[in-house]
Amino acid sequence: MAVQRIALSSLGQIVGQPIDVFVCCGSFESRSLSVASAIEPASVRKAIIGEHVNLHRHVAENTAKLMQRFEGKSLALGLNSASPIESADNIADALETCRSDSHQRVLVDVTTFTHESLLILAELLGTVFSGEDDVLFVYTIADKYAPSLPDEEKWLSKGIKGIRSVLGFPGSVLPGRGIHLILLHGLEPERSVSLIADYEPEFLSLGGSDEASTLADKDLLAANRRVHREVLTVAKNTVDLEEFPFLANDPEESCQAIQERARQRDDLSVIVAPMNTKLSALGAGLAARDNPAIQICYVQPVTYNYESYSEPSDMCYLFRMPGFFCRSSAGSGSTPDS
Repeated sequence: MAVQRIALSSLGQIVGQPIDVFVCCGSFESRSLSVASAIEPASVRKAIIGEHVNLHRHVAENTAKLMQRFEGKSLALGLNSASPIESADNIADALETCRSDSHQRVLVDVTTFTHESLLILAELLGTVFSGEDDVLFVYTIADKYAPSLPDEEKWLSKGIKGIRSVLGFPGSVLPGRGIHLILLHGLEPERSVSLIADYEPEFLSLGGSDEASTLADKDLLAANRRVHREVLTVAKNTVDLEEFPFLANDPEESCQAIQERARQRDDLSVIVAPMNTKLSALGAGLAARDNPAIQICYVQPVTYNYESYSEPSDMCYLFRMPGFFCRSSAGSGSTPDS
């Protein structure tokens, strides 16, 4: 199933009924409510509703709305972006309640998980559900990002609180071996520049989202290009690098772009920093599952643009990712509890 761009109003009809398991995450973004509002609560048998508890005061209101919408069938999932082990344990426990010998239809709203918790969730889904189940992923497209800010001032997150490998995607980073950093930058050039300085890679692959995959309006495309130029200007003076395009709205295409870049320098340890869309982060996960030598890192921000992060559109992307529900011939990354 290729990525489909559809109206949220048609989501329920396309997904079908019943939805045995619905997984979503409450957020400070109103987008966290979009998919839940587009499906009938009566069609859902169980809803797993995540909340990043360390951001409780920012996300509690929308999390409560989700719990109320699926009242009587909702299961609270405590996530903690400061403690990925805690998040992984809680995700595993919540998913275990969904285990069944019968075929299941599962809908996962990936829109407002953090990149790290989303990758952990995607990896753990395959421990409970299989290729025999119908697991669909959905992402609500933003109409605007940082809508209250002009192009040159747009930001979604700021600072770097910490950098770590994502649980389940440790890769093979060997002491004394140089690093090939594959960077899919976001809208904040200083975070990308700081990441490059921290890793001091021997080689940098700098990914810029392809124009065809811009997930919002022309302002976002302009902002992405501005950030790319700024990062490129700084990085080219400190590291050997090459630029590459990737489709930010297609996990499979992002996966292929990352795999191609990883093959460029097989003498170096490969670290991928997916700081762009959630869909491209999932593409990084697919690439690392296919090539266990690839490490995925998470760059934890200091803060988010809580007041003006995004405005939701009435459209979404719907897709499947069978790569998370099977083991490739090359093997796969370690599971988060290994």
